[in-house]
Amino acid sequence: MSTRPAAMLERAAKGTAAFEAAVPWLTDSAFTKPSYLAGWSRAHVVAHVARNADALLNAVPAVVQRWIDAVASGRHPAPPALRLLQVGGARRAPEGARRAEPVLGGTLQQVLGRQRAC
Repeated sequence: MSTRPAAMLERAAKGTAAFEAAVPWLTDSAFTKPSYLAGWSRAHVVAHVARNADALLNAVPAVVQRWIDAVASGRHPAPPALRLLQVGGARRAPEGARRAEPVLGGTLQQVLGRQRAC
């Protein structure tokens, strides 16, 4: 398996697409069947992935705030081509969103609920 970032992102995207395509088709009885992980049912795997996604989503606002602070203080360069940064998780304070554009060079958009970018 390649450790190049582009190859890893491609594998992650393919795995995500396969997971998202398979889960809606699982019946109640199919959820109770064993997964490829020893001791885990398919329901365990789906719940684990969902809760992990929630945890990552909830971490994003704090990470974005630290990124804004690092760029504003000169510890990190501003991204060269950022136009829109969608942030989910906890509701952001309006002043944080207002700081994003002059510091990062892009608009910060609050995204609430589970939405997919098109």
